[in-house]
Amino acid sequence: MNPQFKRMTIISACDVLAETLKTHNGYESLALEWEVEEGISAGTLAGKDIQLKKIAVNNSEKTVETVYGTVYLQEAVIRKAIEFQRPGFEKKSWEKLKIFLMQDGFNLKKIKDEWGEVSSFELQRMHPDVADIPEADDEVHMLLKEYRFEVPLGHLKQALDAHTRAQWASANGQIRSFLDGLLDEVAERLAPGKTTPENKGHGRRAVLANLNEPFLSKTLFEWSDDNKHAFIPGLFKRLNAEGSHPGLSNEEDSTFRLHIVLITARLLLRRYKNLKKNTVA
Repeated sequence: MNPQFKRMTIISACDVLAETLKTHNGYESLALEWEVEEGISAGTLAGKDIQLKKIAVNNSEKTVETVYGTVYLQEAVIRKAIEFQRPGFEKKSWEKLKIFLMQDGFNLKKIKDEWGEVSSFELQRMHPDVADIPEADDEVHMLLKEYRFEVPLGHLKQALDAHTRAQWASANGQIRSFLDGLLDEVAERLAPGKTTPENKGHGRRAVLANLNEPFLSKTLFEWSDDNKHAFIPGLFKRLNAEGSHPGLSNEEDSTFRLHIVLITARLLLRRYKNLKKNTVA
């Protein structure tokens, strides 16, 4: 399976490579290794950098032979950027790459030498393949646009922007606002007569669970009227533990919040899509 990396992750990996290669021979050696020598022919280093980015972004299904076996070109680009990076010499482009990889559901395992010092990094998934965070991200964005959930979409974009800039507390707040706003709008559309400005948030989620055809399932323990032992109330408590939870507002916690909300939003938006299709039919 091709691990899907977002466009900005690929571009950031190329930026790390550009800071490492620095010579025409470096680019040409990679081009030969990946059998893309015809595509990297510019006369300047800056030109070769742009050509490498275009090749990597536009060839998601191309496979190449590497020391890791046969992998997709995009994965090879990222692994090469990681391979070239040495602990203690990280630059700004490296920090961006790490954040984009986290957003895609990957982290970097630190490899230690015989003296216990970190000598290199290894790419690894944060979740099982089935989670497929980049695909969930893409699908959520697509469905938000398709059904014109404009306010939740705005919150999600702000969450991703803050996360990319390592502003964890801001990202946490926007992540919660995104899921809160999405469920508020779904309730407003499915039960307009039962939603008021006063019953936003928990009140509207209760409406969704108590429709004739519930949008939030009590049977699947997504909701309980006593607000106990159910997934959705528990998730909101986790997202709102003492506000943005400054004591835990680090990259790991913020990334966890982002991923679990993206997976949950994909489930809810798919459910909404199926409901709208059945209504039309």
